[in-house]
Amino acid sequence: MIHSSLKDHAIYISISSSTYFNYLSSIVESKLDKKLNELWNDPKTKTLETKNKKYAIISDLHIGNGSSIDRFKKNEQVTLRALNYYFNNNYSLILLGDIEELWRFRLNEILQKYNNTIYRQIRKFGEARVHRIFGNHDIDWQNTDPVRNSGEEDHLAREAIKLKDIHGNIKILLIHGHQGTNDADTFSWLSKPVVKWYRYLEPLFYLQEGAAVPSSKISSSFEKNRYKWARDNSSLLICGHTHRAVFCSKSKIDNLKNEISVLKNRLQNTSSIFKKFKFIRQISDKKLDKHMETLKGRRFDSLGDNPLPCYFNTGCALYHDGITLIEIVHDNIKLVKWNRHIKERAFDVYENDSISECLNKLEMNGLESSPSKIQAKM
Repeated sequence: MIHSSLKDHAIYISISSSTYFNYLSSIVESKLDKKLNELWNDPKTKTLETKNKKYAIISDLHIGNGSSIDRFKKNEQVTLRALNYYFNNNYSLILLGDIEELWRFRLNEILQKYNNTIYRQIRKFGEARVHRIFGNHDIDWQNTDPVRNSGEEDHLAREAIKLKDIHGNIKILLIHGHQGTNDADTFSWLSKPVVKWYRYLEPLFYLQEGAAVPSSKISSSFEKNRYKWARDNSSLLICGHTHRAVFCSKSKIDNLKNEISVLKNRLQNTSSIFKKFKFIRQISDKKLDKHMETLKGRRFDSLGDNPLPCYFNTGCALYHDGITLIEIVHDNIKLVKWNRHIKERAFDVYENDSISECLNKLEMNGLESSPSKIQAKM
């Protein structure tokens, strides 16, 4: 009887905890939807063209002061190479938040270290080619901004930017991504001093994760909530914040799984011994890549076997071997990895797709889920 009672009690606690967690999740999702809808529908949200334009979208540099707890410093040179490339090739920059680590360092410390390198390179682009969105770690901007040559109000950081597709329709929303979260938005007033004091403990207890933090403490439900908003609005959403690069709603592990599946099919369908050995070697390499990626501990829950291509994440500039960012060139969108140590290539294009094709898939999904829309199209 006692055992049965304890078991029933444990089941009750488990159900209650699950119900409470679902309740909290629904609150977070509701707050997020409200904020994104406000930004999406606000006519004051800055809107940019993509037709015949080129953008490099980068986030989460978390620039520090050059000390042992500055996680960005080892990627300073690769970031400069990337900025120089985009400047020379007539790209505009979209800084997608958390460029500075202002929760840990004072601005004068950061400028003392990077004003003549990173900031000087950004300022070379000029006012018209730099667009800044603030994140939770660089939300402090008021009347000055070290990436600017002037302090005009129009050039201060914004919470969101909208992009038109090549046909002139507003179809892409850019935000940092912290909106609606408890630690980085609702209770940021508490999180900020905790993080600031943490910097003094790191050197004492060797708690620093060094340059390039491979894992993220942000909930794996982050992507699901933002994916749902983008899908329901038949739009593309581009974020940062998590330090987890995502392209067309798929993580690197998702893409590796797909690539392994394709290679296995090719292996089964070929009669050439030479090709069989080639595919076996490629499958082995992909499986090793997948295993190594799994060890990095990125908390990304798959959005399904075939998710709609509506959610994108820039990743960050804190990886052990370089930085990731997103490029938009006219109708093309790419996930690019800039390598810290140049061997054969300065950068690799991890993924690329057509913005129009992504939007068409969203449109078709909307038609399939709404028979009335199909009749209207006919």
